[in-house]
Amino acid sequence: MTIEKKKTLILNDYERGFLTALIDGEGAIGIRSQGKNRNAMPIVSIANTSKPLLDYVHTLIEDTSVCSFRQSVDKRNPKWKKMYYLNIKGSRNVQPILEEIKDGLIVKKQQAKLALSVCKSVNSRKHNNIKERGLTIRDMETVECVLKLNKKGV
Repeated sequence: MTIEKKKTLILNDYERGFLTALIDGEGAIGIRSQGKNRNAMPIVSIANTSKPLLDYVHTLIEDTSVCSFRQSVDKRNPKWKKMYYLNIKGSRNVQPILEEIKDGLIVKKQQAKLALSVCKSVNSRKHNNIKERGLTIRDMETVECVLKLNKKGV
């Protein structure tokens, strides 16, 4: 059995503050569940019209997290700029980021706390070589709670 080394994100105060404010203001912290037989997947996503901004974020976290980029053009209004998205998915990629910024979050503090609990649950099952797949009852409750917290207009 191989044990994967825990990833650690090391940021200076400026970088930590920048990343915290960006995720708290422009980002999203969520948990995706893809059916009953899949584990919960924590996600941190940042959307912005500035690709260089998201490239900078990627340089801050690239040693610890695997990211994906995508862009979209909204055809409803030709004056709108392209939107770029930086998505960090999976407990091993999300946990180091949330551990680093959790104390500075204001708006998304509860979502980060819940996402971290799912990260630890999923990682402990993998670490202990538990083959059972699917969401635990606690994971399902956590997913529902995060969905309510992220609901617009409430």
